[in-house]
Amino acid sequence: MILGIYGESKSGKTTLIMKLISQLKEKGYRVGSVKNIHIPDFTIDSKEKDTWKHTKAQSEVVVARSKNEVAFLVNRNMAPEDVVSIVDNIAKLDIIIVEGYWDDDSPKIAVGDIEEKPNTVLRYKDNFDEIHGYAIEGIEVEKVKKTLPGLDCGKCGLETCRELALSIRLDKNSFRDCYYFSEKKVSLEIDGKKIPMGKFAKEIVAGTIDGMVSSLKGVEGGKDIKLEIIYGND
Repeated sequence: MILGIYGESKSGKTTLIMKLISQLKEKGYRVGSVKNIHIPDFTIDSKEKDTWKHTKAQSEVVVARSKNEVAFLVNRNMAPEDVVSIVDNIAKLDIIIVEGYWDDDSPKIAVGDIEEKPNTVLRYKDNFDEIHGYAIEGIEVEKVKKTLPGLDCGKCGLETCRELALSIRLDKNSFRDCYYFSEKKVSLEIDGKKIPMGKFAKEIVAGTIDGMVSSLKGVEGGKDIKLEIIYGND
């Protein structure tokens, strides 16, 4: 889950984030954070340090490694989704909290009296428990969503896999409502001989073929798919 927290300077953003990180960690969640800085020409590097000299020599990525930490300095601007993807790949996190506004589709919390930005879901005014609960619910829904195929096919009756994940979380639906988790009749024949398959093998084969078919241009998918592969020179 990505959760943005934004507000004017000295509005209490960092204090809120520190408390949220601490309490989510106590619950056993893996938490990461990103500080979005709007100061022109800002750099976290120090002039005349070796890393700074590497950058001046036009190294695209500079890594500073010590006994206690590793810092990656990427010497170009990056889109929010790229930053989040890299952070998540490094640590496999449950939630990434972003301090400072950036324009993406992730839910956001406004702090103080700042003008509300797009995708704002809550405003922080001494309602920490509400924000804490929202973060936990979002994490758990994302966990369910990651087990779904992510195709947003609508065959379950809902528009997106996230909507189904939320409905499963609320016990209104189950995984069986996802077409790709439903029981499928799958048969395999090799040289005319039927090959027996267990449920797991059937789901792997069906899921692979369904995913391939749904990615083809002009194909809406279907409930009756036949695939034949013939090897030979004829």
